[in-house]
Amino acid sequence: MSPKVSKDHETERKWQILNAAIQCFAEKGFHKTSMKDICQTAQLSPGAVYSYFSSKDEIIETVFQTCNQENVSIFSQTKDHSDSMAEQMVFNLTSFKKMLEDESLQPWFKAGLMFRSEALTNSKLMDLSRDNYQTIIAEISALIENWQQQGEIDPDVNSKTIAQLMFSMVSDVGNQKMMDPTLDLDAYFKSLVSLVVNGLKANN
Repeated sequence: MSPKVSKDHETERKWQILNAAIQCFAEKGFHKTSMKDICQTAQLSPGAVYSYFSSKDEIIETVFQTCNQENVSIFSQTKDHSDSMAEQMVFNLTSFKKMLEDESLQPWFKAGLMFRSEALTNSKLMDLSRDNYQTIIAEISALIENWQQQGEIDPDVNSKTIAQLMFSMVSDVGNQKMMDPTLDLDAYFKSLVSLVVNGLKANN
């Protein structure tokens, strides 16, 4: 009989493997990274790694879903934040800015850029990407509609269109940060809040 593994230990091991995979992907890319590389970086035996993930593709998909879930959670938290539109925007964007500023998460952002490229030729990743996109757009649209009901935003604007514009402005900053490490995130997000809040106010 094999020994039972606690859920905490199982979760810890999975994160150990995923973080190792991210380090490898950030250094070598998806295709040049081997399972041997991931095992060595995680300092685990192949048997230990394969007991959690059957292949590199499964690891890639899990990392991708993890990134997606984190992005969705930011907008979900904002929806539950009961302040004014401007305060909610600051709350939301500050959460995302803190992620961008966290050096330990930089390999994850780098891998995120790779995912977009990989999804163009990987139908499963493309399906996951589309599902994530639709979920986030729905979350932002719900925020916009809530602010419209509260009289803070022009009721005639299309909530989905505004959600798509906001998504573009927020998601692209990660790309820009990769290209320009000196990007002033404080100034970027301050300007973004001002642009969105002032541009959508009902009394404009």
